[in-house]
Amino acid sequence: MREIFSLLFKEKPALILTRISQEEGETNMSAIAKNTKCTFCHVTKIIQEMEKLGLIICEKKSRSKIIKLSEKGQRVAKNMNEIYGELAQ
Repeated sequence: MREIFSLLFKEKPALILTRISQEEGETNMSAIAKNTKCTFCHVTKIIQEMEKLGLIICEKKSRSKIIKLSEKGQRVAKNMNEIYGELAQ
């Protein structure tokens, strides 16, 4: 629990998780890096941590990795989006 909290309550990991949730079904690391203005290397590190925590699923597709939210990741992203919505009001 502490690992998820310490990862997701930082700006870039939270942004990455919510961006993945906004994609239709799946995305790749290059698109995440571009959409979040992070380096590819930084995105790779964050994605690896999220995969270890069971928030995302990575699948190899030809030369790239396809990133999808797991069921757990979908629940967490939904809650984060709701929090952002409340704070934005």
